[in-house]
Amino acid sequence: MEGLARQARSDAKSHKFPKELVQLIEGLALRKPRLSCAAIHRRVAAIADAQMWRAPSYSTVHAIIRDLDPGMVTLAHEGAAAYRDRFELIHRHRALAPNALWQADHTMLDILVLDANGTTARPWLTVIMDDYSRAIAGYLVFLGAPSALHTSLALRQAIWRKQNSEWPVCGIPDVLYVDHGSDFTSEHLEQAAAALRMQIAFSTVARPQGRGKIERFFGTINTEVLPELRGHLANGKPSTSPKLSLGDLDTAIGDWFIATYNTRVHSETGQAPVASWRGDGWLPQMPDSLDDLDLLLVMVAKPRVVRRDGVHFQGLRFMSPILAPYVSETVTIRYDPRDLTEIRVFHQNRFLCRAISPDHETESVSLKDIQTARSAHRAPCATKSRTGLGPFLSICPNGPGAGRLPQRELSNNPIGCAFMKRVTDYDRASHGQLHCHQRAPALRRVCDGRAKTLIYRYLFWSGRRGKNSLDPTTCKVGQGWPLLDIWGPRDPSDMIAYKALAQSRAAFYTPMVSEPARQTRDNLSRLMTRIEGCIELAQHPERGLPDGKGPDLIQLLVIDEAERLSAQALEHVRDLFDRTGIGVILIGMPGLEKRLECYPQFYSRIGFAHHYRPLQGDELTFVLTRHWRKLGMTLDDADFTDHQAVASIARITGGNFRLLHRLFVQIERILKINELSLVTDEVVEAARSTLVIGAT
Repeated sequence: MEGLARQARSDAKSHKFPKELVQLIEGLALRKPRLSCAAIHRRVAAIADAQMWRAPSYSTVHAIIRDLDPGMVTLAHEGAAAYRDRFELIHRHRALAPNALWQADHTMLDILVLDANGTTARPWLTVIMDDYSRAIAGYLVFLGAPSALHTSLALRQAIWRKQNSEWPVCGIPDVLYVDHGSDFTSEHLEQAAAALRMQIAFSTVARPQGRGKIERFFGTINTEVLPELRGHLANGKPSTSPKLSLGDLDTAIGDWFIATYNTRVHSETGQAPVASWRGDGWLPQMPDSLDDLDLLLVMVAKPRVVRRDGVHFQGLRFMSPILAPYVSETVTIRYDPRDLTEIRVFHQNRFLCRAISPDHETESVSLKDIQTARSAHRAPCATKSRTGLGPFLSICPNGPGAGRLPQRELSNNPIGCAFMKRVTDYDRASHGQLHCHQRAPALRRVCDGRAKTLIYRYLFWSGRRGKNSLDPTTCKVGQGWPLLDIWGPRDPSDMIAYKALAQSRAAFYTPMVSEPARQTRDNLSRLMTRIEGCIELAQHPERGLPDGKGPDLIQLLVIDEAERLSAQALEHVRDLFDRTGIGVILIGMPGLEKRLECYPQFYSRIGFAHHYRPLQGDELTFVLTRHWRKLGMTLDDADFTDHQAVASIARITGGNFRLLHRLFVQIERILKINELSLVTDEVVEAARSTLVIGAT
């Protein structure tokens, strides 16, 4: 039989063409972007004629390309990630025992529900799954972006014993496996995990395979449970009209967890998740009490002052006889957002008592209930104010609208501006301070914090004249704001400002509070047009006054107080970014990134986010050394007086750069008044007493 088999040719898979020609074909086949076989054949034929080689046929070129290693082709054309996902071996990990490893993650559900105001919204689901048994330990259905509080509420349910005996999963896991979301990397969750002796493990960035089990479970939810409910989204559109509230959806998902998922046989483990978690019987590690668990995970801390009638919070009054000696004292309250009928009161980190709301001691009131009641009360009031007060305001000479300019005149008012002083004597250290004019608070806020990179540019800030505008009589750049209102130089010094704008190619804008999107669009258009006119005048002074219709000359737009921008204003900024290619920087308070996640079209264009953190250690010493030098002194770490003063400054400011600057302004004033030549602890405390320090 072997003699009847066809024998392979001895020269199989070898070519009679020059080695260089074969390598040329392989190299062209691995080029990016991918070339078609016909294109490669045409190029090779032309090169073969030039080199006096025999030209290969199309089938020969196709055979050489077909024999290439598929992994090498994938690596060349699609990159390392595609090669890794297609050709590398994976390790399918499973925990060795129940509660050895829990996975936690969030997903946005493919369903619409009715929120407290009766409008449709897409809810989120947080799930905590036991890796060994695939049993669901806890979950939470909520509206809004995921946060550390939502994760803590799901963990609380997962760890503590359930009231339903058919859902026995509980205990403290050895490891909690999560991704790199801001809620999972929060200090609150880190501190809670340390207190519970639970390790937090983070998955590899951009490797969803590590969370395949819980991601597959989310797919089961979206394909098996949600299609049976009203408001299910199919291809992004609701197949039926939404009717469910958030509580109805929570009940439906919870019933499916308990009655169906946890009790049916899992295809991977061969056992029902609950039966696999129980095993032969064992005792999970539990916290000492539910109160201790709530204190670690759920309780939100807020500072309050004890009044004569108790503690006031969220429109409710809380009272306890133990608070009698603490009237007018500042205390810290901790509360459960799901039940605001009771709070816990702490004084100087010492537990005092539980305070009860006398008006709701027999019922349970959540923070969501209070917000719903406020919304229901606010709606008719707003309608009444629009319909009933309109005629009164139009005829009342002393009403809120009296004395104001019409909108058309207001839009033509001069635009305030400030130019940052160019930093030329800045030493090349890793941290430092950029100085700007003291009368421009909005611009100074951008300079506060730690400067990771020094940018030799001028920043331009604009807005309506008011508390944030620069007084033209004190501006050292030469009355900067009229330069954008009335174009053209009025004296030779104005050309310096034009050249500064031409060098920076940047615009700085601060929106007003509750500014409409149309006003934001008009202000940005007017601002950028006039800056481009000034730049054009600096580049071509012989042309005279520009018409404002020159080329796009601005390369960077910086928007401060970005949380004031409405959804429509953000969409306008995105459109400006897409059409012009201008760079955009948004500056705002903590939580801005979470808000922007709600707008996928905008959020997908964000390149990076940088969080300013307080100064610590060597950074604080470096900044304090510079402040000491400005006062004509030298900071000596070995000197006890200086060491005591530094400790007081660190305690008062907490490393906040802005507060540090304010404190040293007062220190310099006190030293000058008292004719002192040494910064002591008493001087620092005296400077502290002159400041109003709130939230920084």
